[in-house]
Amino acid sequence: MNEALELWNGMVKLKRPSLGVIEAASAVSSVSVFSHVPSIRYLRSNLLLMLPVGMPVVPQTAVQSATLVATSWYCSQPTSVRTADLPEFLLFGISTGRSANEFLSELRNLDRENVNTATSPNKWEILYGGAYTLHFRSRVNNDADSAKARLVAIHFRYGTPYTGNLPTQCRPK
Repeated sequence: MNEALELWNGMVKLKRPSLGVIEAASAVSSVSVFSHVPSIRYLRSNLLLMLPVGMPVVPQTAVQSATLVATSWYCSQPTSVRTADLPEFLLFGISTGRSANEFLSELRNLDRENVNTATSPNKWEILYGGAYTLHFRSRVNNDADSAKARLVAIHFRYGTPYTGNLPTQCRPK
């Protein structure tokens, strides 16, 4: 898990990285997650990269966003790679073992002005500081109880200014 958090922390410090910059920093070449969508790339240690759709997968291509996957069941479709369940860690100083409700409550207590939410049936998203989206899901399909939803992924958008007041480094719990 420490490798995943170290790579993630390094990636979110970058301003507008290219695929080549991230691959060089991680010392590994990315691979396609879905055979029919080459723009979604797997780096390693549960890290996904999004490239602009339709752009060539070459080192010079700008990365649009990065995702740290926290569970082995994040992708609902068959993939060419497997993610693992990460143990709880701290994000914005809050344990990722909390439910969507608990995480949202703690985050609002720390920095209410930079928190927004988006929900759809059995999907809860917490948007923080402009650049981060935290995805929470229930492991049981069609479970509408956000108290049962757990963090499945953290999404970071490059080029969107981070406006939050909390430190962004992930740390082991």
